[in-house]
Amino acid sequence: MLCAPSLGRRVGRSSCANDRGANLQIPVLPSKAAVAALRGAIDGPVPLRNALEHYRTDVSYANFAELLKELRREILRIRHGILASTAHPNRDGARSYADNALRRLREHKEATTRAAQEARAAVAPVAGPEPLDLLLRRYRLRGTRALEADLTHLDVDSLAVRVVNSPRSEPNFFPDVWLVVSTRDKNGATGRLQYLLNFAYDTVPVGQGRHWVIKPYPHFEPGVTNRLTIDTMGTLRLEDIVGCSLLIGGDRLGGKQPLQTYGKTWRPDLVRLEVNGVEVVALNTSGRGIPMLSTLDLGYPAAKPIRAPGPSRLLRYEKSSPCHRA
Repeated sequence: MLCAPSLGRRVGRSSCANDRGANLQIPVLPSKAAVAALRGAIDGPVPLRNALEHYRTDVSYANFAELLKELRREILRIRHGILASTAHPNRDGARSYADNALRRLREHKEATTRAAQEARAAVAPVAGPEPLDLLLRRYRLRGTRALEADLTHLDVDSLAVRVVNSPRSEPNFFPDVWLVVSTRDKNGATGRLQYLLNFAYDTVPVGQGRHWVIKPYPHFEPGVTNRLTIDTMGTLRLEDIVGCSLLIGGDRLGGKQPLQTYGKTWRPDLVRLEVNGVEVVALNTSGRGIPMLSTLDLGYPAAKPIRAPGPSRLLRYEKSSPCHRA
């Protein structure tokens, strides 16, 4: 079953999906008894029931080909329905998508109103939130166009890490590599998001206590350039990001004897970070070795600048101590 049973039950005849392929034992011609049992277990579709009946009454290769075609069509329909149920599980799930879209629309309207107010102000306020223009510049996402055009970056929809691996990096590098995003929301709550950059690796026993490591793609291999993308699912706000780093995982072999030597130290020459398709970090690491269970700080975002005190505060400082003059 491709999803939770509660979801699968909503798709018509999904309970028979596993039995259908098993009962027929393709490519061996199925028995009349197996075909009759399957026909009695389902209530449709009509073309499949007819194909089953035709084969039951006349075991021929022509009827067998018709049966396979209708059986495949029905299994694909069931699988499609199950996958759709996984993506849109129920009414509450569908409503959550709509609520998220409405939330983002509301926040964007609030941001455009705030941007217009800040543009009319002669000077930035001492207290209150960081001006949007300064915020976008600190996150290196302020372009040459109008401020309103860059406000879409306040919602981080995608992240990407582009690495140029040094030719001196150890081959067959096996530890996982994660992008770690440290967050702090407007209420002060801190969090940590971890995004796996490489494809999932696996190990297969090959006898005599040895294991073969499966790498679906040559990520982080010597001399290779990789661009690894992340879909944040629309859950990350730009101003919540307080730090970004790469985390190198541990020894996945866990003491197992590998069939060949696998790399444990990664040596990148260049690491780039993109936010919503815009490059915000270009870190020259010059082939520095990064071993397992270590991190590489990307230095993003820039530290929040300390604002100069307003005139009233300067006046108080001058009266109390001349050394506080700006």
